[in-house]
Amino acid sequence: KRIKLFESASSLSKDDCRWIFALCAVVETPLDADTCASIRCLLRRCGKLRAEKDEFDYEVVMLNILVTIAGRIFGQSKY
Repeated sequence: KRIKLFESASSLSKDDCRWIFALCAVVETPLDADTCASIRCLLRRCGKLRAEKDEFDYEVVMLNILVTIAGRIFGQSKY
């Protein structure tokens, strides 16, 4: 549900980042299909928001962390 809310957001708040990071910390691998799709949506949304940024700021750092988690930890970097 948190990732679904984030999909329509225009930015990433610190609280949203904390929630998503905490949720990623408790997800066990291997991922089931629904969780895998949610993580892939997270990766795409973070990438889109990051591409829209003109300057390097705290939000870019948070987006980079979530991209790294989704890509490397959950194996979604191929998508």
